[in-house]
Amino acid sequence: MLYAALLAVAPTLGARVAAAVVTARIDGAEAGLAALPAHAEGFQPYWAARAGLLAEAGQDAGEAYARAIALADDDGVIGFLRGRAAVHARSH
Repeated sequence: MLYAALLAVAPTLGARVAAAVVTARIDGAEAGLAALPAHAEGFQPYWAARAGLLAEAGQDAGEAYARAIALADDDGVIGFLRGRAAVHARSH
């Protein structure tokens, strides 16, 4: 409900990606993937969210993790995503 109100007031790309992640927590990873906005190819949080949701859905998330890492400019974020990608690669 909170994200629906946020999207009504400020339908930014970041808010739409965050709302898709909330959708995944409520309705499952597949629903979250379906809710991710289109035309977000250059938006790093989109790729990080997509990678996490693909991994959660048991799908190949390698390319999405690679894109999220390539677009990241913070060493902590890069390290976190590399760790997640490594865990996913071992389990996939």
